[in-house]
Amino acid sequence: MLARIAAASVFAALAVTAPSVRAERLPDDTYIDEDGDLRPFRETYRANAKPGRREPKYFRAGLEQLFVLGAGTAYYWIRPEINKQDWDFPDYATRMSNLQPTFDTNLFSTNHLLHPAAGAAYYGFARINGLSIPVALGYSFASSAVFEFLLEWLEKASINDLVFTPMGGFAAGEFFVHFSEYLHAAPKSKVHQHVGGALFGWPHHIHGIAKNDTALPNDKIGFSALYWHRFDALFGGVYLHNDKGDHDFLSELTIGGKLVSIPGFLRPGRFTHHFSDGEFTEAKANFIIGDSKQFVGGVTFDANLAGKYSQDIYISEYGKPVGRASMIAVNSAMTFLDRRPLRRHDAYAMAHLLGPAFKLWGVHGDFTALLEGATHVDFASIQALPYEQYKAQFGVEGTKSVLQDQGYMFAMGWSGWLRGTLQLGGFEVSARAFLGTYGSIDRWDRFQEKVTKNPHHTDKVAELEGWIAMQLPRTPAQVRLYMEHIGRESTMPPLSVRRWDRRYGLAIGLRF
Repeated sequence: MLARIAAASVFAALAVTAPSVRAERLPDDTYIDEDGDLRPFRETYRANAKPGRREPKYFRAGLEQLFVLGAGTAYYWIRPEINKQDWDFPDYATRMSNLQPTFDTNLFSTNHLLHPAAGAAYYGFARINGLSIPVALGYSFASSAVFEFLLEWLEKASINDLVFTPMGGFAAGEFFVHFSEYLHAAPKSKVHQHVGGALFGWPHHIHGIAKNDTALPNDKIGFSALYWHRFDALFGGVYLHNDKGDHDFLSELTIGGKLVSIPGFLRPGRFTHHFSDGEFTEAKANFIIGDSKQFVGGVTFDANLAGKYSQDIYISEYGKPVGRASMIAVNSAMTFLDRRPLRRHDAYAMAHLLGPAFKLWGVHGDFTALLEGATHVDFASIQALPYEQYKAQFGVEGTKSVLQDQGYMFAMGWSGWLRGTLQLGGFEVSARAFLGTYGSIDRWDRFQEKVTKNPHHTDKVAELEGWIAMQLPRTPAQVRLYMEHIGRESTMPPLSVRRWDRRYGLAIGLRF
């Protein structure tokens, strides 16, 4: 009810200066497709297979979990020089008598990119085999536990891997399943459809999954209109500076995508849809490249897994769409950021556990307004900014092993974000704010018996970003001006560090 009231308020604000229009409302549970035909929403949705509505192949999904586990185990033994520093036990019998899991001390990228990638594979293969979201997540948790307790048998099971592998890979796996589904649905009559399907739709091909039962019109780039999509690829220059007065110009690459697997999404139509198959997913990767000591890499995934979507968009007497839409859902997300801008290091990663999310749209002709947000309880790993000062004053002996080896700490906390977007034709203005607050987990260190200095580490992360973008008429070409501010407040009593980094950029690229 609150979502509908808020959506109505957004629409009312858009319509304040608009002339009075006469509604020509469509029948309930219908929409107008890309060819201008009136379609029944429910029938169209049900006729087009989705990951969780195919006949589940539990046994085949289990075999594929074993394949992924085998690949991970092979890597574990083929590269002993990377892994042997974690080996605690001389033999399997000693290992099995020490099943108490602890936090590990692996590289930041190993724990928060490679392990979520494995989790995305566990989860994604289960979903491709027709398993529902809860069952596929259960397969991912089970596979992660098998690897930690049985296959990594020379070292203690890792608490952070047991969480970050399945939950860090959750949203990523859901996005890639839908991305493969979208490209698999192409009619394959043109070169880019063959290439797209072969490169990214291969999971569906190797599983012999049939295409949609009901032919839908193609979208603007030749794939199935079952999915609404937006893909961006941008390259440009960025000016960085920080609170110390350091500054530099570097290059930046950003790629991202959003998918909505609801036919008729934001088209003229009137329907309500209760979904449970991850209908709203998105991903983004960002890289700022300088010399070997200046690099920024960031990856985010977001998936709205189950919830309610409603829209009521009609045609005005001027032939323009007018109306509103709303979504409320259970959300999961993942954030990874490893930053070395201006030669100082920062890193944080969050597995955003299940939490509520919302989206509100107002549509008036070529003008669209969107307000969206989410909040989560997070399991996080965060670079301890005061640790170098702490070492200089108090020494390293007695501190946590992950701090000594890698300089970051494990934490629990809360985060929330809010984003607003206004779009008029190819012109777009958007702003986003993120806030996270965290406290260190002060138990279960890999060598807890040696921890005698254990200051409770707290951390706050604030991200602000905004952009103005223009898509050139009748082309996919886009120009974007943007800025980002990242602020950190990191405390290890009695020390505290506050700092910020900002970037201002100009990028050109494609949106399609």
